[in-house]
Amino acid sequence: MSSAAPAGNDLPVNIVHGTHGQLIAFLVLNMWPSHFGLPVLLGIVFFSKTVHRHPTFVNLCVAFIIVGLSSSLLVYAGRTVGPEPSKMLCLLQASLLYGMPAFTSMAAFMLVLQMFFSTRAAFFGKEYRDADHIIRTWVMLILPLLAFFICVLATATVGAANPSHVSRNRRFFYCSLQSPVL
Repeated sequence: MSSAAPAGNDLPVNIVHGTHGQLIAFLVLNMWPSHFGLPVLLGIVFFSKTVHRHPTFVNLCVAFIIVGLSSSLLVYAGRTVGPEPSKMLCLLQASLLYGMPAFTSMAAFMLVLQMFFSTRAAFFGKEYRDADHIIRTWVMLILPLLAFFICVLATATVGAANPSHVSRNRRFFYCSLQSPVL
């Protein structure tokens, strides 16, 4: 066996290498939009009497806020550097982050699908009214969340069964789970 390959259940160490400056850049680029920019945008959408956006747009913004909050869990716990965070915190962050691709991509797809429906109605000269499509709107809002929760639950289940495979050390910027299933 080569010395570069992990032996047995040993986890590979530092798959992603990073410097302190890169860690700060990662956190700023995650935290600035999710903690400040997008909440301001949503505030304008909610409180403005003239700005109206479809709920799928709001859902996409909320998805990216959740991504930023999930990426920042180690900052809130003061565990971005130094010893490994607790397994529970690491598993929570890994589970949330592993659910993000399904959540954000489905939320973005639902926004594009909504734009298609409105554009198609305009193309055929019909008025598109959201009130006529309440069930479809709710389905378009719930499906991304459902995909997110399924992925979070799957990751949490696999991680709880293999707590030694949950680590911040592998990805440097955030906790991850070593699993060929995920």
